[in-house]
Amino acid sequence: IQLKLNKFIQLRPLACVLLAASLVGCASSKSTRMTADDFDQMAAAMAQSLQQAPAIVDRTPQSPLWLVSVAKVENLTSDVMTESEQWKIMDDLIGSLPMQTLWDDKHIRFVLPPEKVLLLRGESPSGDKRQELANFGAERDVTHVLNAVFRSTTRAKSAGRTDLYYAEFSLLDLQTGRVIWTDKFEYKRSASGKIWD
Repeated sequence: IQLKLNKFIQLRPLACVLLAASLVGCASSKSTRMTADDFDQMAAAMAQSLQQAPAIVDRTPQSPLWLVSVAKVENLTSDVMTESEQWKIMDDLIGSLPMQTLWDDKHIRFVLPPEKVLLLRGESPSGDKRQELANFGAERDVTHVLNAVFRSTTRAKSAGRTDLYYAEFSLLDLQTGRVIWTDKFEYKRSASGKIWD
């Protein structure tokens, strides 16, 4: 009996650690919402795809500047996002380190429209802000626009759900009116546990 009790005492800390780990695992897998890690991976894949685009691959740091403004963000996913949340995602994407390498390597700079910058600051374009917006916009000679659409499909069962997200991007050359790059990035989020919890 003493031997069995000693083994139980030795195994008890391990059991506690495993129980705690399983509880943390369960808690973190209850949501299929997009995360910051998803956007980091998307930014890296997006930058790599842009680097290899036929219209961009031969560009160098000495090429004429491309100033790319994000023109449209559309959320068609099952995640409810405010307008400012959608533009914050784009701000994080274009401000990420992989996307910033396009400035150094290809002389391409990504920006948000001036009114969206104010939106992210929590300011409204009234009074002096309207003049500031006009001046700010005049200083930007935008050459290209980037559009983004986020979509998702959901597969739910009683034991959990899986969301497959699609982020579709297109880059339009304003001088020619042609789409010079488009790509789609997919990632999957799964959650376990009763879906009615």
